[in-house]
Amino acid sequence: MRRFVNEAGFGFSTYVAQRTTRFPPALGAWLYTVAGVVTIIDWRHRALELTWDDGMTETRRIATVELALGRFAGGGMLVAPDADPADGLFDVMIVGEPGRLELLTFSWRIRSGDHLRSPRVSVRRTARLDARVVDDGGPVYVQADGELLGREPFAARLLPGALAFVG
Repeated sequence: MRRFVNEAGFGFSTYVAQRTTRFPPALGAWLYTVAGVVTIIDWRHRALELTWDDGMTETRRIATVELALGRFAGGGMLVAPDADPADGLFDVMIVGEPGRLELLTFSWRIRSGDHLRSPRVSVRRTARLDARVVDDGGPVYVQADGELLGREPFAARLLPGALAFVG
């Protein structure tokens, strides 16, 4: 079991994070942009089975899934504008099957929260999410708070009150 404080995810964003290690850090702010473009070239959406805290199971083709406790992730990206770390729920942002051009624009749109306007993006709140790949396109890698952890299957459980904040 691994714990995370702010966000975890799998799919496209994790592949981008993985690819940043192939480029020189001297790229600075352009590092994720370059890695994102390279990832778009050979990206394939994946079919995942998602099981929610209410027991509902669904199979969806996705580009990426992000579980957020806080509003921001990845250096200021507004992944989940309505997330509240005190509400006892993850805000789960799912990006369905955007085309390559739309996928390219997500890195800019997510900085302002504008990505939520896309019909391919949905947000659902849950205290638990299980995910596993159901197609044969290879593994889907998982990250938490920007650290690569491995690959699916993925099981996230919220631990209410696990952190105490001093105000």
